[in-house]
Amino acid sequence: VNGKPGRYVAVCHLKGNSLRCSDSVLLAGEARARYPIRSSDGFNISTDKETYRPGETATLAMEAPFGGKAWVSIETDEVIDQFVVDLKNNASKIEIPIRENYFPNAFVTVYLIRPGDKEKIPAERFGRAEINVIREELNLDINVVMEKSQIEPRETSSGTILVTSNGKPIANADLTVMAVDEAVLKLGDWKLPPIIPRFYQERRHNVATYHALDNHIEGFEEEDVTEKGFLIGGGGMDMQQQKKQPRSNFLARAFWMTGLRTDDQGRVAFKFKAPDNLTSFRVTAVGQTKDHKFGKGQAHFEVSKGLMIEPALPRFIRNGDEIVLRAILRQKVMDNAKVLINCKSGEGITNLEKEQYEIGPLNKNVPGTFDLRAKVKKGMSEVTVLFEASILGNTKITDEVEITLPILRPGIMQSTGTYGKVPEDVPEFVFSKTAPKIWEKSEGDFGITFSRSPFLPKFQGLPELLEYPHGCFEQRTSKLLGYIQLADLLQYLPALGQKHINYRSTIEEGIKYIAQNLNSGGFLPYWSGSSSPNSYVTVQAAWLINECKKLNYNIPTGLEKKLLMALDSIVQGRTNDEGDLRAFAVFIDSKFLSNKKPVSSIEELYLNRNLLREESRAFLALAMHAHGIMPEEIQLLASEIGDLSPKEVFDPENFYSTNRSDAVKYIALSTVSDVQWKEKKEPHFRNQLLSVMDDSRNLSTQENLWLLMSIRSMMEKDNYEPFKKELVKADLISKNLLSVAWKKQPLTSLGTIKIKNDNHPIYYLANASVLRNEENSKREDRGIRIERVIQNLTNPNRAGTPENPLMIGDEVLITYRLLSERDHFFVAVTDELAASLEVVNFNLAQVAAFYSLPQGTEKKRLYLDHSELRDSSARLYFNRLSKGDNTYSLLARVTSAGQFSWPACTITPMYEPRFNGLGNKTTLFVDHK
Repeated sequence: VNGKPGRYVAVCHLKGNSLRCSDSVLLAGEARARYPIRSSDGFNISTDKETYRPGETATLAMEAPFGGKAWVSIETDEVIDQFVVDLKNNASKIEIPIRENYFPNAFVTVYLIRPGDKEKIPAERFGRAEINVIREELNLDINVVMEKSQIEPRETSSGTILVTSNGKPIANADLTVMAVDEAVLKLGDWKLPPIIPRFYQERRHNVATYHALDNHIEGFEEEDVTEKGFLIGGGGMDMQQQKKQPRSNFLARAFWMTGLRTDDQGRVAFKFKAPDNLTSFRVTAVGQTKDHKFGKGQAHFEVSKGLMIEPALPRFIRNGDEIVLRAILRQKVMDNAKVLINCKSGEGITNLEKEQYEIGPLNKNVPGTFDLRAKVKKGMSEVTVLFEASILGNTKITDEVEITLPILRPGIMQSTGTYGKVPEDVPEFVFSKTAPKIWEKSEGDFGITFSRSPFLPKFQGLPELLEYPHGCFEQRTSKLLGYIQLADLLQYLPALGQKHINYRSTIEEGIKYIAQNLNSGGFLPYWSGSSSPNSYVTVQAAWLINECKKLNYNIPTGLEKKLLMALDSIVQGRTNDEGDLRAFAVFIDSKFLSNKKPVSSIEELYLNRNLLREESRAFLALAMHAHGIMPEEIQLLASEIGDLSPKEVFDPENFYSTNRSDAVKYIALSTVSDVQWKEKKEPHFRNQLLSVMDDSRNLSTQENLWLLMSIRSMMEKDNYEPFKKELVKADLISKNLLSVAWKKQPLTSLGTIKIKNDNHPIYYLANASVLRNEENSKREDRGIRIERVIQNLTNPNRAGTPENPLMIGDEVLITYRLLSERDHFFVAVTDELAASLEVVNFNLAQVAAFYSLPQGTEKKRLYLDHSELRDSSARLYFNRLSKGDNTYSLLARVTSAGQFSWPACTITPMYEPRFNGLGNKTTLFVDHK
């Protein structure tokens, strides 16, 4: 090329072949070159290497439109170095000595200016290039050496860690070492990330450069300017010793040690006791030094035995199930070995076959199977299963494994309740005479509270609020607000108060979880993990944090500031939320009582109040009252909202309902209205709200929260006759002595609840959890219908019936068909699974990529917004359920054999629980042969 600068392309091809390859190279030099114009104010800069080390020189090749005076600056979020250089031509190069403080990266900016003269006007251009710098001396080489690669369960073993840097031992390095089950790590595809970038993160370019020719000068001078359930397997000790200590300590993480420090030779030793699970473990060590060097290292070891039992049991079982207690045997001692195995189960199981027999002959590493049919008893909560095995003729080669299985009820538990006033004409009140008749015939438990307060029956919404099962942020924040706003009501429900006695820690844990899920703008999503911000939830979270601050709760640093930033955005209308939501935000903003009053936003909302619901006008009136502004407008708003709200459907944008609206309006009117409203219309409001609270179980969290707050404002000061402890034989009594309670007990104990009448009013509230079993679990359709069917993807002929049972290993598709008479929002589907099923995947699109699904299944109409998988249940959440026929499917695997109860599945709109559906309870049959 004769030294001519420019961009050159080299093309290579094989002789006689059409295959070609090419690459380009930029050659800089002191001559003019032709380059394409890529922008009107910038130009390209190329570096000669991808990475540099301190002490090296980076050569930057310019692709500028002209030569001139160049101001070169090395920057990150500040200017590190800068100098001025003359570029004789547009293809000149700039050399930059690499310094340590350029690590891990820096940005070179070139501001090129060409002075003007009689022939040409002055011009300026910008260029930028990033240089990446590595410092190998900051990297620690960590070598983990295990004493043994094969370890027996409960054996004490050791390892040594050697730390070096550039081949030299490093003393006083601090280390953490851990060992995690390799299968767990592979399941999550976990790999230890590069450690240096975690501590020396790439820097952003935050120095701004601007055009300067508006203030043109002729010249300038240089200036220095980041448990896998139960596990199964092995043994190896003497049988007598094993009987005392069967393997039961199954850990996904074998050990975690911190505080290790290397000696002068760069070494440190550690000891650990192996867990009982027979699996491979990955040992990971990470280290650091005082001078900010970091490194990592890994090793492996395996826990194994000569004879190994691997239990193949379900994760749980249900009362009445008939299961196959299965274990897989392996031995690596000899060929043609015979193994004696027996199974002992606890009181919760009745064995239906002999408990001991021989298996074999077995060759090395060839599995053998032990199966024992058993029946799960009723009334038990857990059972222990013990497998024992030994090689015949060699009693020292043994293994024992002990597993504890939870026993669940064979149906769903439905909450129900009753309340009333103790008749004054009976000397002793016996609760069983007034309890619902179905309670006496059902399995379950109940609790009961007696109180002097006539408001007691209205408090049944409080446990519904504090123990709501779904995990969205609206209900999380509503629950936490319930603890704070309604804490004084807990004393009227002593059993509930005792259960939630440590609610401060619950609130602070909830606050931490909120802080972890805020986005950069301070907004919360509706569902954890979602990227869609939800303004209503964010406003309610700001309210919660403000109340917690008043009570001196621990609030994560920066949380209040972020939420206030988001709240202000909503108040000022920058988020394009509707006026109803902005009115709620203005009300919550008024609780902070800052010097900055959003008067303009309040005035704007007031002037456009014809677009607001009456609930929103109530929020607006409360905000004005809190700020002490616009008194005449407050009274006008009060006159506009003085009647009960018209019936409206649920609004998913701000969770509006008519019941909540009436509660909010009652609170507002009680605060700002004159005597005339309180005398004429308040009783009508009060009666309506009290009647609604009679059915708290069919109310949403929003309705229960606001209705309880409104009812609390109705309550007068306690002037009732307290209970006398010596006359009431209850489990709990409230601090104010106005309520007594009995703890949860079986429904068979209904007849034991008695209370003497003392000529003072007594009210009762009883709540029960009733088992919906085969006798009382018939289908229920209340505006929504749910049907559950399974399709065997492995063999369509195996349907899970007695005639055509499933087989272990079958892949089945569980499909839920949902039929609705109208649109619903925020719908929860709950399925208490049969013990033989394990859900593999919630995402049907992913399932379809690996399995041949039945025709039409992939055309699902429902979009899954959130899911929660537990050992015994699957929960699916849909933000919208359209009118008509909808379906969704899950992929599950059959893992255990036997006869299993499969409780009814349910569907409930979370904010309209009066609509719900209950599917049929079924029995699933799985063959083990």
